[in-house]
Amino acid sequence: MAKGSSDCINLQLKKLKIMADIAGIAKKGKNAHQKYNYIAVDDVLNAFRSAFIKHKVSFHNTLESWHQFGSGLLIVVKMKIINAENPEDWESYNQVGISVRLDDTSVGKALAYAVKNGLLKVFLIPGGKGEDVEYYDNKPVTPKEIAPAPVANPTAQEEIATIIEAINEADSIKELQATWIELKTIYPKEACKEAYPIYLTLKQQLSPE
Repeated sequence: MAKGSSDCINLQLKKLKIMADIAGIAKKGKNAHQKYNYIAVDDVLNAFRSAFIKHKVSFHNTLESWHQFGSGLLIVVKMKIINAENPEDWESYNQVGISVRLDDTSVGKALAYAVKNGLLKVFLIPGGKGEDVEYYDNKPVTPKEIAPAPVANPTAQEEIATIIEAINEADSIKELQATWIELKTIYPKEACKEAYPIYLTLKQQLSPE
């Protein structure tokens, strides 16, 4: 990251202003099958677009690498946040994006997943895991809002997707390893084997350079 000049607000101060503007993003998305609320991608992009324009910050992302696992796709995205008033003042981060299906929408879905979670983590926006209730408007998912879904055994692909989503929540090597150990006691060996390459990729990403 290059240092900013003294004649304009540097990127670090602009980030603090953006964090103050976006105190939180309500979980308006609803998963009817697993009965949880989540922060929708469009809500994240709209919130940060307005804040970036207001504070003169530019944002770019590029696809660094991709890996196929079974019928899913994992990509590594490089996110770059730039002080538009001084383009030499910037920061970059790598973030993983996942699509559990291989089709013509896989890359777009994985990219949206990466950008959303990357922005939330970089700017410390509280969100929590999927099963959390609405964080800011205090509206838990209740049976009145969502009709109970029929009880069904998860498919192998759903198990793999759940494992990958869980390990992607880890913010440190220690948390990642603890989560992986716990998941191996819950899910079948075959599902864990399919998700293992993703675990290794995340482990490498979280390792100190």
